[in-house]
Amino acid sequence: MTQQLFIIDSLRCPKTTNFWRRHQASFLSAMPEAEMIFVDSSAGSIDLPPKLDRVMIVGTDAGCSRVINLIYPPLANEGVLVTFLPSEGDSALCQGLNYPPDDKSLLALLRSKNHIMMSLVRCHCTDFSGGPQSWLVLNDILLRLPQPKLPRLLQGVLGRLLFARGFNAPKSLSQISLMTEHKVVYNGAYLFAVILLGSQVTHGPQLCEIQRGFQHKFRYYQINQTQSFTAQSLRQLFSEGNDAEVYTQQFSQLEVRAVGEEHALIADGVEIGHLPASFTLLPRALKVSSPLLATPVKSSFKARFNKAELPSLPKAGSRLLKISSTKQAAAQVQKTPRVKKAQLYPKPKA
Repeated sequence: MTQQLFIIDSLRCPKTTNFWRRHQASFLSAMPEAEMIFVDSSAGSIDLPPKLDRVMIVGTDAGCSRVINLIYPPLANEGVLVTFLPSEGDSALCQGLNYPPDDKSLLALLRSKNHIMMSLVRCHCTDFSGGPQSWLVLNDILLRLPQPKLPRLLQGVLGRLLFARGFNAPKSLSQISLMTEHKVVYNGAYLFAVILLGSQVTHGPQLCEIQRGFQHKFRYYQINQTQSFTAQSLRQLFSEGNDAEVYTQQFSQLEVRAVGEEHALIADGVEIGHLPASFTLLPRALKVSSPLLATPVKSSFKARFNKAELPSLPKAGSRLLKISSTKQAAAQVQKTPRVKKAQLYPKPKA
C-alpha cells in the first residue's frame, strides 16, 4: 500500500511552526490518509517509510533544499511525487513553479496530480572544513555573494531589500576561471555570479520571466565591475547579454576555479562551501507538483479518430460539386509548369 507523507521542517524554524499551526487542518482534510513527521533538516538524517507515493515538504526554501538533499535517492528511484508547501510568503522556488498565492488554489494543487519533471543542478565543491561537498540545487546558487546574517523572521523581507540595494556585494574584484567541456570560456576578474534555474533569487529579486519546466541548460550571470546595484539594474544588466560589465551564458556543465573561502557558495539560501566547484545539470531529476503542465493523457487512435471532424462533401451530381471540380482542375493546370520539347527529347551525345 502506497503512503502519503507530510515532512514539516519546524523543529528549529518558528516561521514553519506558525505556518503549520494555521494550515494544519486544511492540509490534513485535503490529504486525510497522509502521515506526518516533524524534522530538523539541519540535523542530517530523515527516516522515510517504505512505498511512498507522495511527499509534501513544509518549510522555507532553505529547509526544502536541505530536506531534498537528505531524501533524494529514494524519491528519484521510486518516482515519488513531491509537493512544496512554502512557509514563507516570498518563495523563489514556488514562484518559479507558478504556485498559486492563495490557500484555496494551493489546496486544489495539493489534491491534484498535475506535475512536471524538474531539472536540478548537482554541485561538487569544498566545504568550510576542507572536505568534499555534494549538493543538489533546486533554484539558485550565489557565488561570492554572502547573504546578511539576520534572524530567521527577518530574512525574507530585509534580505531581499539588502540584496536589491547591493549592501552585501563585495567591494573588490577577484580572479576566476570558467571551463566547460575542457575549454576555458572566461579567465579574469569578477565581482560575484549567480547560477539560476528559476526566475527569482532566494531572498532576492526576480531576474527574469522564465518559469520552470524541462531544462537542457542552466543560466549563469556574472558581474565583472564594482558598482552599486538595484533589482532593476541587475535585471537589465542580465537581460542585455555579454559586455564589459556582465558575462551571461547557458551551460549544462561548468567548472569554476578560484581559491579562497571568500568565494563562498550559497545554494537556495544554504551555505554549502566555497570554490573551486563543478556544476552539472540533472535533467528531469525530480517529479514535482506544478500547475505549469498537466500530466499528458495518452488517447488511443480510435478515440482520436472519433473526435476528428470530417469535412462535409457535396452530393453527387450537384452543381456545387461540378463548380468546385472545374475550379480545382483549372488551378491544377495553372500550377503545372510548361515543359519544353528539348527537355522531353534531348539530343543524343555524339
